[in-house]
Amino acid sequence: MTTATLTADRYLAAFRSRREYCRALLDLSVEQQALVTAEDYPGLVELLNHKQQLLDALLDAGREPAALWQAWRTERDHMSGDVRRACEAVLDDAERLLQELLSIETESTQQFSANREIAQQLLRDVNQGSQLLAAYQSPSDPTAFRRLDLDL
Repeated sequence: MTTATLTADRYLAAFRSRREYCRALLDLSVEQQALVTAEDYPGLVELLNHKQQLLDALLDAGREPAALWQAWRTERDHMSGDVRRACEAVLDDAERLLQELLSIETESTQQFSANREIAQQLLRDVNQGSQLLAAYQSPSDPTAFRRLDLDL
């Protein structure tokens, strides 16, 4: 094996690893979107913990090949066409996965925000109802019936 082949194998291995992390994150984001839609917040918390572990692993993996990325930028123009195209195909696939991931994350965030707004409005309604009920309750008799007597 030549040095060029070892370098190409190293690039491909690093880029494929990155792509697999992106694919795993995308799968988790799809599952996250389903949990948000179903309002399964305990399941969502569990999934987000798992997702954070995966992100941490991706960041750890990304630190090691920082020099590799710099070398890739320098050497890619001098590599054989097949090797360069193979590396670029893997990188393009990873970029596509990241774009899809971003789209799903945006949709999940919007859905989660809408769910939060609905819950906040329901809490405001309940609070107003409780305040209204308290206004009609006799302050001297806390056990009195909690209804408005329309026959007065």
